[in-house]
Amino acid sequence: MDMRQALHRLSAAGVVLQAIGDRLTVESKEELTEQQRAWIRAHKTELLQLLTDDDREAVREMVTERAAILEYDGGLDRQEAEQIAHGAAQDYYNHLMGVGKATGCCYAPRGRLCPEGQRLRDIYVQAVEAAPRGR
Repeated sequence: MDMRQALHRLSAAGVVLQAIGDRLTVESKEELTEQQRAWIRAHKTELLQLLTDDDREAVREMVTERAAILEYDGGLDRQEAEQIAHGAAQDYYNHLMGVGKATGCCYAPRGRLCPEGQRLRDIYVQAVEAAPRGR
């Protein structure tokens, strides 16, 4: 079984892993078994790399999606839509991947945002709402 499959199995068992800097945090509804703990410890480096790569990919996907919304709903050309999406996302994602990740104050997949993270997310979302319609 590859690392991604193992991560999905843990997730299906209610175990959520998060990379925070060089630390790996574990949240679980149930207490972890010794086998799960040992496996996580043995594969910490690979798990941190996978989770960090997944975060980067998630950011790329969200910015691409936001640009598509701006292009389609806002009637913008693709280049202008991408500029707005990247601009609006930059501060939000820098917070999520920087301070928010290092301190653990924000974890977007769970909807957990500190006040600053929420403020930056609101600005990001409002960039779409403020776009001109049907140009």
